[in-house]
Amino acid sequence: MVASIVFGVVAKAGDEAAGTFQSWEWSLLLVPVALLLGASAYLLATGESKDQPLLFAPFARASSSLRRVTGMPGWSIGGIALQMWALLVAGIGFYWDVAWHADLGRDKDLFTPPHLMILIGLLMFGFAALVSVMMATAERAETGWRIFGLHVPHAALPLGILGIGAAIGFPLDDLWHATYGIDVTMWSPTHLVMIGGATMSPIASRLLLAEAGPDALKTRAGRILRRGLNASMLLSLSAFQLEFDISVPQWQALYQPVLIALATSIAFVAARVAIGRFGAALLFLNFLVYRGFFALLVGPVLGHVMPRFPLYIGIAIAVELAFFIGERLKLRHIPQALLAGAFIGTLGLATEWAFSQVWSYHPWHLSLLPGMWVAVALALCGSLVGLSMGAVLAFHRSPLRWPVILGLGLAMTGLLAVPFPRNGTSMSAAVRATPVGEPAAVTDRNGHPAVVQDYNLEVQVTPAETPRNADWFEVMSWQGGKTHATALVDDGGGRYHSAAPVPTGGTWKTILWLTKGDTLVAAPIYMPADPVWNQVEVKVQPDRTVDFVPARQVLLSEQHDAAPTVAIIGYAYFALMFGTVIVLLGVAYTTINRRRDMPYGGGPWPEPPDEAKPRRKLRGATQAG
Repeated sequence: MVASIVFGVVAKAGDEAAGTFQSWEWSLLLVPVALLLGASAYLLATGESKDQPLLFAPFARASSSLRRVTGMPGWSIGGIALQMWALLVAGIGFYWDVAWHADLGRDKDLFTPPHLMILIGLLMFGFAALVSVMMATAERAETGWRIFGLHVPHAALPLGILGIGAAIGFPLDDLWHATYGIDVTMWSPTHLVMIGGATMSPIASRLLLAEAGPDALKTRAGRILRRGLNASMLLSLSAFQLEFDISVPQWQALYQPVLIALATSIAFVAARVAIGRFGAALLFLNFLVYRGFFALLVGPVLGHVMPRFPLYIGIAIAVELAFFIGERLKLRHIPQALLAGAFIGTLGLATEWAFSQVWSYHPWHLSLLPGMWVAVALALCGSLVGLSMGAVLAFHRSPLRWPVILGLGLAMTGLLAVPFPRNGTSMSAAVRATPVGEPAAVTDRNGHPAVVQDYNLEVQVTPAETPRNADWFEVMSWQGGKTHATALVDDGGGRYHSAAPVPTGGTWKTILWLTKGDTLVAAPIYMPADPVWNQVEVKVQPDRTVDFVPARQVLLSEQHDAAPTVAIIGYAYFALMFGTVIVLLGVAYTTINRRRDMPYGGGPWPEPPDEAKPRRKLRGATQAG
């Protein structure tokens, strides 16, 4: 993998046409596949199978080898390891694909390297569940359900449905695009089926670790997996922020702190409860390594827009501080989780606010303050969900019953809908475009000759006061090579000028873009012709007046209306899949949490196993709730 990345950096110096995939980029798929095949061959060669039917013999051999090497049940670590491998492969494909489409637009082929990585990763979630079932059956493991003679671990069933269901989203997505055109966004139902399947897989995988019992966490492999799974859950929950990370968000600015509050409250509180003291800090360090890897891979290595992700260090400190105070005050579980949620929604998000000023493509503004109650409320709800999830992995009785958790889930869904509206406004602009430098002859992503010309823009807005206190008012250029936003400098009286020249021509799409609260509007400066979708070219003119329209019409210009049948199927499938998975995860969590062989008892919670210190009683957060 390292060699392929180094070679890729060198290969980027080539003059291949934009929008094509270079041969070395296929190694990002082939290298992980080769490593998986090599590891599988080793497990099969070194394992044992005694009196097993032919179908189960390979799984018995691999399971025995895993148990010998790690000390953990093969059905648990085998399913977890495959899920984490699949998440890595699908994650690379996902981050790569989103950045590729933002920079270059639609692709020519369905089976591109990032698409194949996503598809293989999603399929492997289902295979991870199958491996867990086959190994558990071969071992005759005393866990899970008995279905047609198979031993099915409680966590394997939702993991399998996530994998199969998300993989079905791939052909559904192709049907969606064929029906409604290209929607370069994460938020279509078919995209969310795939993204959501990957996002929820670490939750099922964490259950698979808990199902192995407390002895599994006494092993070195168990402790490593506990850290890795907590980090992968935070990484997955943060995936919904990616459009903000690469500067092309299609929702209100408020959605970014709201999504951050949701992801961090669940993951950090779960990690702090499951791992113990400094669990949130450890989670931050693991997240920084994983997220940094994806950012460097997509940006400098693959040459696409560099994702600028939230740092989370302030949130980690806020959670540790909340639990420290809670221990000193001897708070019970629920008040302590609520204290952590309050700290995340206030102190933690305040640090992200500061960090956005130096790192984010769209720094947060004071105009967000009236709506930040949504993020605080989500942090409070998420921290309670994280408390319950962390308790199960730490082998404690959850202090919350499933009806309460279901209510929290419904409350979080309602809160996510608060910043949902995207409205237009009556606004126009007189635009003067002045060419900068000489036009450049290029070859666009379709292999056609084209001309690119940079322009300085002067803009007079009517009404002049509309852009004041906007979340952002800028020139966005994308799909012509590398996405970037150019600030509009306020000259007073509704007059603005671009802080730098902006590109036009070729396949560039360059627009004026305003987001202010629930108002999201845009006006085209240059849009290429597209005979496939019967779109005419919007040419740059020295002087003209443009009307702003809802931003969605410009950002998703290749999308068109059609019969609603496919949309009905897409939304119904989305609801059915995730409704089923949530129910199965709830049943699995409840069943594992009530197992008689777990060291629950009625006294104080014990300290979770930790390589750095012996088991001992926790104070405060670990008093009986």
